[in-house]
Amino acid sequence: MAKHSKKGRQLLCICESIFILLLSFSKSFIISFIASEVLVTVGIVAWQPTTGFLGALKNDRLYAQVHGALMFIAWGYMAILGMITARAMKKHMGRGWFILHIVSQTLVMLIVFAALAIVIVELDDKGAKHFNSAHMQLGLVIVILTFIQVCLGIVSHFMHNEDRESPPIFPDQIHHWLGRIVVILSLANILAGVDEYDGGTELWIIAGNTVVIHWISFEKETEEV
Repeated sequence: MAKHSKKGRQLLCICESIFILLLSFSKSFIISFIASEVLVTVGIVAWQPTTGFLGALKNDRLYAQVHGALMFIAWGYMAILGMITARAMKKHMGRGWFILHIVSQTLVMLIVFAALAIVIVELDDKGAKHFNSAHMQLGLVIVILTFIQVCLGIVSHFMHNEDRESPPIFPDQIHHWLGRIVVILSLANILAGVDEYDGGTELWIIAGNTVVIHWISFEKETEEV
């Protein structure tokens, strides 16, 4: 049964990769983004060992799995959604883009903090050292930069001037580029986490698909600006 289950997960991940490639030809980055994220979600659930997601509750890596799942949600879903709305949806959503941007990025910060707290609890339970690997150290840097990024967004909102000719370096341009840097670092750290967790081929494929989704979304949202 376990052997067949593993083959099934591998097949699902391969199919997922093919569908994401096909979605890259979609004319709408919104359709591509949403459909691809649904596929990755299915892949994450299917990857869970033994009996799927509920089976994960019975093993001793629950904290690590929840931590990883939260980081996938934060950086694979909410972060890119917030960046897309700020970049390409202003003329389509009116002030609605701003509300969606604030909500999504606030959720990113809260989810990241929760994921950090979960892994700290796991390390405390095991009596292990904190931040003793490249993945943990880069993760801490990302958490700090995420908090700074949210603060810059708040400052940018209150300093906004409708009569300005171009966005000022502080805080607007710094906020713009720091967001992209943090997303790139988070993707690199997701891959580092997969390596440290030793999640197997399927999880590598899922993590890789997350990177591809970001690339597709950036390409398409640039086209539609």
